[in-house]
Amino acid sequence: MFWSEKRDQYEEAYRQAREALFRRGKAVGRPVRSWDSIRRCPVNGRLVTDRELFLDAWGEKLAEQILPKSANCSDCGQLWREYDVVTKQNVALLLQGTDGRDLQRASEARNSLRQYLREHGSSHA
Repeated sequence: MFWSEKRDQYEEAYRQAREALFRRGKAVGRPVRSWDSIRRCPVNGRLVTDRELFLDAWGEKLAEQILPKSANCSDCGQLWREYDVVTKQNVALLLQGTDGRDLQRASEARNSLRQYLREHGSSHA
């Protein structure tokens, strides 16, 4: 129950931030999730992350209070960047029709990093 309430509060803050930007005359579109599962919202023709949306709507101090702790973790950022790289490598090998050891190594690296991301993320709970 606790997590669902927190999630509901977060989503309400997100909705209010979008409305605040709209009331200021910015063109705010419907949020979309890209292939990397990160939600982005079009604001004046530019796709912005949740963090960027909160910063634009209310400034850094309030944005830091709203965002989950993991959003401010430099280790999380680095891990996600690494995961992005290994995922792109894995997809490239799949598209090339590569099989065998290279594909197996790339898949194992991606799966290992994904597991580490989950474990690291749970440390923020």
